[in-house]
Amino acid sequence: MIPLANQEIYEGSCCKDLGIIIRSELIWADQVHYRIQKACRAIHFVMHIVKTGNKNMKSLAYMSLVRPIFEYGAACWDPYRDCQISTSDHVQNKAAKFAHHSRGADWKSLVQSRKTALYVRSTKRIPARGHGKR
Repeated sequence: MIPLANQEIYEGSCCKDLGIIIRSELIWADQVHYRIQKACRAIHFVMHIVKTGNKNMKSLAYMSLVRPIFEYGAACWDPYRDCQISTSDHVQNKAAKFAHHSRGADWKSLVQSRKTALYVRSTKRIPARGHGKR
């Protein structure tokens, strides 16, 4: 409990900031569960709206409406436990089955996509101070 302007503010165990759930113990299980639930709702919405589309249309709907849900803030909450990874891959496999009528879509796995993004971010060159435009 923290006193502030004659009012008492109670300390919470978690906080949602910019769509990312942060726990005081820095455990990301709530965030991963929230993202998976949100992606499941989005994939069901896409499946309902795009029932009679071709493969490209369904794939584009997944890539533009569902995949960004998993990728938003992934640098912070990237799931590392096998159960979290398999659950997120299950959502992607469900989308692949819907779009391509098989589990073998040519999409990169979510883990593979995050590793690629991490590699790209880590290899970007940062210009030294004083050597840029004046």
